[in-house]
Amino acid sequence: MKSGMVKRMLAAALAATLIVTSAGTTDVWAAGSEETVSVSVEETEESTENVKTASSSNLITNGDFETDASGWTFLLGGGDYSPNLKKGTDTGMTNNTTGYINIWSENEAEFVMSQEITGLSAGNYTAMLSIDGANDKTADLKFYAGDESTVLSTENGWNNWSTFKVENIVVDESGSIIIKIAGTLGAGYWFDVDDITLTKNLSDGEEKTEAAEALNTLITACEALTESDYTSDTWSALQTALTSAKAVYGDKDNKTVEELTEAKTVLQAAKDALVDAGIVDTGADGIFVQKVDGLSNDFIKGVDVSSYVSLRDSGVTFKDWNGNVIGDQEFFSQLKEAGVNYVRIRVWNDPYDSNGKGYGGGNNDLAKAKKIGKWATDAGMKVLIDFHYSDFWADPGKQKAPKAWAGYTIDQKVTAVSDYTTASITELLDAGVDVGMVQVGNETNNGVCGESTWENMCRIFDAGADAVHAAGEAKGKNILVAVHFANPEKSANYATYAKNLNTYDVSYDVFASSYYPYWHGTLDNLTSTLKNIADTYDKKVMVAETSWATSLEDGDGHENTVRKGNNDTKVDGMDYTFSIQGQANEVRSVISAINNIGDNGKQTFKRQELLCKSACL
Repeated sequence: MKSGMVKRMLAAALAATLIVTSAGTTDVWAAGSEETVSVSVEETEESTENVKTASSSNLITNGDFETDASGWTFLLGGGDYSPNLKKGTDTGMTNNTTGYINIWSENEAEFVMSQEITGLSAGNYTAMLSIDGANDKTADLKFYAGDESTVLSTENGWNNWSTFKVENIVVDESGSIIIKIAGTLGAGYWFDVDDITLTKNLSDGEEKTEAAEALNTLITACEALTESDYTSDTWSALQTALTSAKAVYGDKDNKTVEELTEAKTVLQAAKDALVDAGIVDTGADGIFVQKVDGLSNDFIKGVDVSSYVSLRDSGVTFKDWNGNVIGDQEFFSQLKEAGVNYVRIRVWNDPYDSNGKGYGGGNNDLAKAKKIGKWATDAGMKVLIDFHYSDFWADPGKQKAPKAWAGYTIDQKVTAVSDYTTASITELLDAGVDVGMVQVGNETNNGVCGESTWENMCRIFDAGADAVHAAGEAKGKNILVAVHFANPEKSANYATYAKNLNTYDVSYDVFASSYYPYWHGTLDNLTSTLKNIADTYDKKVMVAETSWATSLEDGDGHENTVRKGNNDTKVDGMDYTFSIQGQANEVRSVISAINNIGDNGKQTFKRQELLCKSACL
């Protein structure tokens, strides 16, 4: 192995990420009036501002729909409804390139979307929204803000956005108001909504007071930072801006709103420009990875080492940082020393033909999982077992039952899955493998174990999940169960998958997704799609697979998924070159996207995150 190859191998190993965010807490990773009353309603381009509103004080939760629609309640035809979360850059919109929601009704139906805002101070408020809709269908919609409302003219056509404003909204001492869009949608009617805001109208004095308070809050936050955490040049720039901001605030009575706001803007820019002193620099390889702010201490870093034994049997050797050849246990200890604390191992039931010849792909049977898992455990890492419930690769294009189960009825398969899973997990635990999580199927969009109806699929999932939980509990362990799907760019499909799992009461813990940039859409969509599932069903969510190539060259005589002429174009909006640095950028971006899922929004608990990077070595 060439000098420095271990570093490249580790960079490759860190290219595919399993990222988990918990919607709950674990110790591991865890109506307004129907009457239209006197109100000022104007489209934005024609409006004349008669009141001053604080630009930073939107009081609506998720009114911009950049990540999800949590905080809102949707009803269509009297039943719960899930809108489609979209991104203008994905749909080709030119007049709105940000996130928005899309509502569509197949039949004529009553529609309501609403949000109650509480804790408001008494006073006068203004509400606004932007909307477009079908120009070949009809609808009768109103925008309500407390006791005020206005008719929405939505039949303006796709990409033709109009902005509506409701003024003179009075909030009394109760401090509560309901914002909603409601009315009748014609058959086949659709519309899009974005940028719903509610702001309090401030007097000149109130506006100045708010600007001063905002500046002081930022000053306090900057003063709480620690110099040693950041590079000297960016820290120096912050101190310059901080000194200036403190001078402005100290003379706030003689400053204008504009001067106070400008000081805050300059200080915020300096704070945002801080570079973490812990930035990763690999030296000769020239890789730089900026720290993702706000990651919890529960992030778990791991690699998929399913092919390790096969590589070693083929004569591959690995070296330490000094170029010395190392053995199996040393290799896994090196992973641990590099910060890895989880490994992912796929398991096929019987990956051999009648002559005992392996099908390839690492020939990952239970025996190999046990061997690899023990090395990982002895090095201090946990193990994720990925059951395909097949004799070879299972993915959206193929979900073939193991040959030993060929011809089984669904009842027989359920029993077989339960028995096989129980025996496998028990054997792994008895061998000393620290199993922390188990996938019951791999990329199961269109089936699992030869079953393609959701009723039967969910029976398979549940049999595996119950077996994992029971086998773990029998040994005093709490093992998480994940279901795994691909194609997160199809957010409506993901919503359907999660709904079906809930309908059939599958006892899983984690909703897992694959994410490959050249196939699976934007990171913003990934964040919003998974957050919607986490918030709706109180589940953890994760990215189980992701990767980015460091080169388009062929290194072993076998075609790569990414090669010249195949998946080799740069992904729009993503700064990923086919290099080690590009790979590092992709990994960081996925980590950041999952981190942006943030808190559940429906609980008082802080969502804990886990990270496990996975790749075939």
